Amino acid sequence: MLRAVTEPRADETSLVTRAAGGDDAAFETLVRAHSPRVWRVALRILGNEQDAGDVLQDTFLAAWRALPRFRLGNPLAPWLATIAANRALNFLRARRRRADEPVGEQADPRDDPAASSARADEARAVYRAVAALPAAHRAVVVLHYTEDLSCAAIAEALGMSLAAVKVTLFRARGRLRDLLEKEATP
Repeated sequence: MLRAVTEPRADETSLVTRAAGGDDAAFETLVRAHSPRVWRVALRILGNEQDAGDVLQDTFLAAWRALPRFRLGNPLAPWLATIAANRALNFLRARRRRADEPVGEQADPRDDPAASSARADEARAVYRAVAALPAAHRAVVVLHYTEDLSCAAIAEALGMSLAAVKVTLFRARGRLRDLLEKEATP
């Protein structure tokens, strides 16, 4: 699993090379392989499936345009997750400029309505707590915990200093702890 994040596979490098050269089929294969992860990043930041779908399309359009500048040898998944996070944050900023529209409650596509286990309840509580975080905190948390990016990679991806990412992550953890404790208190 860690290998997939830190080192690209040879077949992926070949697909990236072909896609950068204009091979639509190679790019389509990359889109199919990485869409679930990109959608998950967008959904966890935006909390809305329809908006996540829009960001998914926007992410791959941006990736298609930037693919000729992609550094071969680097893993594609973190690069795409970074584009998705930035596009999701831009989406939230644009939404705030249009209106003071609240972000919807986070939906977890794996939720089973009939499930009543404590684990499912805890997972929903965590998703709600993450959705309640400010957008910048949410992006850092999602990239760190869901996409396994290092603080340095997040700093580069979001245009923040390493110290700012660490402080944001520290504050987000504290806020998450407070939110989860508050929800657990009857």
